[in-house]
Amino acid sequence: MDLRNELLDHMAIGIEKSIEEKDLGFEKAFNQEVKKWNLELENYSSFWLGWAWSGPKLMIKKCVAQTKKTYLINLISTLLLMALSYSMITFFQFGKYLDLMTKALGILYLGFFFSIVFAHLKIKFSKFTTSYSYLFKIHAVGSAFFYLWFNPLWSKFSGFETAGTEMWVTLFFHMLLTSFAYTYWDLFKLHFNANKLNLK
Repeated sequence: MDLRNELLDHMAIGIEKSIEEKDLGFEKAFNQEVKKWNLELENYSSFWLGWAWSGPKLMIKKCVAQTKKTYLINLISTLLLMALSYSMITFFQFGKYLDLMTKALGILYLGFFFSIVFAHLKIKFSKFTTSYSYLFKIHAVGSAFFYLWFNPLWSKFSGFETAGTEMWVTLFFHMLLTSFAYTYWDLFKLHFNANKLNLK
């Protein structure tokens, strides 16, 4: 829906420009614009989304731009969370509370999982699609699986049992998963905001 409106706006501007600058009739300007945008509507896929996911080039390019922005925000958030965790464990001797931290993280993951399920159902029953709902489907389904599979409440290989490098690698993985939770909320909001803009 967001791309349809965007495409119509671009086409309208292009047609108007061709009529004014090239002195073309409406029909010729329209056909010329349709031919130009046909290339943008060809099937396309990208490494950033995974080759299995494809769609109109215009949509995939917009999704890739959003994904790159998301990855950058998540990487910065993860590093900040790691710095905070390092401070708590090293300087405030929080290491003895790692068991409590593991349980808290497990409960948080369950919250993320059910939030994703709720958001997915709400998007599904919204009866309109956007590039954001497409991205939500790509990212959220896999992550919901991770929140269950790597939940420290029952998954032995995702806890903080081992000290040293392995513990920090595990911590980085969990902080990355935690920072990704914002992504789904952001895509969820953008999906419904796109519809509000369309209704105005």
